[in-house]
Order: sequence, then structure tokens, then C-alpha cells
Amino acid sequence: MEEFQEIYFIEWFHRMLARATGFFFVFGAGALAAAGALTPRLGVRLAGIGMLGAAQGLVGWWMVKSGFSEPTTENKMPRVSPYRLAFHLVTAMALYSLVTWHAFSVLCAPVSIGGAAARLSAKGCRAAAAAVSEAVRKIRTRARLMGTLLATTLVSGAFVAGNDAGHAYNTWPKMLDDWVPPEVFQVPNQLIKICESTAVVQFNHRMLAYSTFLASGLLFLTGRRLPLPKEVKVALGALHGAALVQLLLGIATLLSFVPTELGVLHQGGGMATLTALVYLLHTISRVSNRCPL
Repeated sequence: MEEFQEIYFIEWFHRMLARATGFFFVFGAGALAAAGALTPRLGVRLAGIGMLGAAQGLVGWWMVKSGFSEPTTENKMPRVSPYRLAFHLVTAMALYSLVTWHAFSVLCAPVSIGGAAARLSAKGCRAAAAAVSEAVRKIRTRARLMGTLLATTLVSGAFVAGNDAGHAYNTWPKMLDDWVPPEVFQVPNQLIKICESTAVVQFNHRMLAYSTFLASGLLFLTGRRLPLPKEVKVALGALHGAALVQLLLGIATLLSFVPTELGVLHQGGGMATLTALVYLLHTISRVSNRCPL
């Protein structure tokens, strides 16, 4: 009962904040509709966001319900299903990314290629603009791949939390005395190995985190060599910086045996990195391919 009382307020506050967010969204969208400020296209988008938000609430209820079931994972303490927790995070990331994308659409102006084009060559603006467009295309492809890797890393973090795997192997860079824990080779069922084994879940999250950081660095270095608008290069730097801070936060959280404050900060760092990625993709989408004359 004492342990439940410790988390009650956090759980209550999370539910109230989620409901308040939904009410604020519905009230705001309704006010815009009543004022005639919604275009049909924006109305459809807001409706989609609203339905996804409602689905997120249902997924949250479905996740909490699993906490009343008999534990089946290595850790026998009552807890919500790590699978449902991960799915709850996926829907949350999708909802957050959509809202953030539309916020950037309202707040950010189109990106001109004028400055970059002027520095390329004297053969003509069209050739320069074509070179910038090709550079943007290359970065867009790599940024989308980076997005897939980042999303996978964040979801793997949900399995770390869902299995309480952060309270084991609290050493770095090794996991106790091993670079690769022996449990990686001992769990017979592949699904259990990836999603439920404490050692394997944490090992996978570490490897994915390293890969995400390295990918953001390669993306940043690639962007520096390409004739990109400065707005895109700034976004690339922001993503790499966020990935670095998130990696350091993860290491500090692990070595500190996952205090609540650092755990929350680490989760916030993940969302900050996701925000930086959404901003990069949105900035790329705003680059105009028109030749400035």
C-alpha cells in the first residue's frame, strides 16, 4: 500500500493532464471552427489528430489494465505489460510528432535557397538551385532513416522501463564484467530475448543508443559538405547536439541507479531529440526549389 501511495499522485496527475490536454484541444478546435478560421484541409488534419488523441487515451487504459494481471516476465513484481507500455509510447510519439509538425508549419517561414545558390557557381541560378535540391534530397533520405533508428531506440527504452531493466547492470561502458552479457546467447525464445530478458533488453537499448548518436553525427558531417541552406545545417546541428545530450543523460541515469529525477530527464531528452528530428524534416520540407531572381 505504501508503494502504491507513492505513485498515486503521479498517476492521478498524468491522467488529469491528459484529460486537460484533450479538452484544450477540442475547445480550441471548436473555437476556430466557430470563427470560420478552419480550412477544410486543416479541419481534416485536426480531426485526425483528435482521433489519434482519443486512441491514445484508450491505449493508456488498456495498458493500465494489464497491471492487474499475473506477471509473466523475469521480474515478478506487478507492473504493466512492457508490450502495451511500448505501444502506448508509440502512439504518444506519433501524436506528439503530428502536433509538433503542424506547430512548425504555423510558426516557421519557407526556407530560401538564395544564399546557398549564390555561393555555388556563376553558371546560373538554375544549376545552383538544382544542386541545392539534390543535396536536400540526399539529406531527406538519410534523415528519414535516422528517424526510423531513433524511433526504434525510444521504443526499446520503453521495454527497459517496462521490465525495470535499468536497475541491473549499472556499470558503463561494460555490463558488469562483460561487453556482451552471456544472457544474450542463453535465452532460447527470440521474442523473449528481445523484449523481456533484463540483460538483453538493456544491451539492445545501449547498442541502439550508440547507433543513433553515431548516425546523427554522420548526418551532421554529411550536411556540412553539401550545399544546404543554413537553416537545414542548423537543424542538423541541433539534432546531433540533442542526441549527444541524450546519450550522456542515459549513461548518468544508469550509473546513478535510475533516480526518478534523472529518469524523467532522460525521457524528456528522448522527446527533445525527437523534436529536433521533426524540426529537421520540417525544415527540409520548407526548402523552396524556386530560383531566386
